[in-house]
Amino acid sequence: KGTQFYDDVESRILRPDGWEKQNGGRLAFDMDYSHRFYEVAQRAIWAELGAVQRLRNGPVDRTLYSQLGKIPAYRAAIRLLGR
Repeated sequence: KGTQFYDDVESRILRPDGWEKQNGGRLAFDMDYSHRFYEVAQRAIWAELGAVQRLRNGPVDRTLYSQLGKIPAYRAAIRLLGR
């Protein structure tokens, strides 16, 4: 409460029985996209951030190539799930 985010989603907050225990006190609210969409989007952000950090700071290794290889797949999944 008291944040811009809370104000933005306040009308969509869900409060089913046991929600606080189930969600560890985190807010549960109706989202515009599926849970899977947000999960993939988060993984894409992590992969891109990790790749940028490795490109800037090294080393160029298998981890970097792995992250770079995942980015197009994550972006495609986001496009499909966002429909």
